[in-house]
Amino acid sequence: MDFEPIVKLFTPDGNATWLLTKLDPNGEYLAFGLCDLGQGEPELGYVGPLELAVARGPLGLSLERDL
Repeated sequence: MDFEPIVKLFTPDGNATWLLTKLDPNGEYLAFGLCDLGQGEPELGYVGPLELAVARGPLGLSLERDL
């Protein structure tokens, strides 16, 4: 089954991308989806709100949402 991403987050100054397909309204886990940190090894998994809040690109820019 191929799920459509609900939201795409990325580092504007790097190669990291999160294609999130499931959001948790309870806040225990923010989302589930494909996490690619730009190192050639993307993986499916959960990502928490703290992980996304502290994620930065090489120049220190925070994540942006692709509209």
